[in-house]
Amino acid sequence: MPPVSHFRAFLGWLKEFLWFVLIFFYNLANLVVRPGPLRGRRRPIVIVADFFCSPLYYLPLRRALARAGFPVYLAKPGHIFRPLREQGRRLSRMLEDWKIEDGILLTHGAGGLAALSLSDASRQRIEHLISLGTPFHGTRLFLWTPYISALRDTAVGSDYLLINRMNALLFTSFTPFIAWQDEWIVPFTLARFGQGRDLVFDQVGRYNLVRSKENIATLVEYISDYYSEQPRPVPEPPGKTGKSSAKKSAKAKKKAQKSPARPARKR
Repeated sequence: MPPVSHFRAFLGWLKEFLWFVLIFFYNLANLVVRPGPLRGRRRPIVIVADFFCSPLYYLPLRRALARAGFPVYLAKPGHIFRPLREQGRRLSRMLEDWKIEDGILLTHGAGGLAALSLSDASRQRIEHLISLGTPFHGTRLFLWTPYISALRDTAVGSDYLLINRMNALLFTSFTPFIAWQDEWIVPFTLARFGQGRDLVFDQVGRYNLVRSKENIATLVEYISDYYSEQPRPVPEPPGKTGKSSAKKSAKAKKKAQKSPARPARKR
């Protein structure tokens, strides 16, 4: 990747600060507004929110994916005072309630860590895990907050990460995206999953990953190209015609069973 210019980095951090301020207002609005799923005819996508983000924060990304034909669900499995293992169980129940099959799990930040503790049955509902800025190796930024459950789980060397970090490879497909620099992962070398899997955006910041128009366009293009299959046929609800034809076939079957077989006519 070519080096990022100082101006581009400065502009990226300026936008990142703006998104961080807006998070507060999105969280307040989420107390009143609860966005439902958007329907589509391609593979379902479940967006899993980061710790400090409300589902409303991902509306631009959701809208772009829905325009590409994907049904999109927004999931917020927990907050910083709920352990990541419990958040994983809540996410499992969401996938089951939504009846997700062959889905794409698009996780942001710590939402990707919660997805690592999905049950085996829930993991089988997911075809592809895509993470955006998820610190699979943890961060040293929250070492001073061991009394907060979820932040303790994201710290370097935590029991949760040691046990679950490699579960990302249990998904059929796994793609980690990271920013060129992220202030929440200290040191930033811990942001890389490794094994040559990382795809690096030439922008800075955790929130630019899901708010920058350029990044959103890149994500939608990547997912659309990766899953370029034809749209799935939507089953039509049974109408009057379907019911009447079913009744006719049932009557014909009963009539055939009652009537005795006729002997063959001799010539």
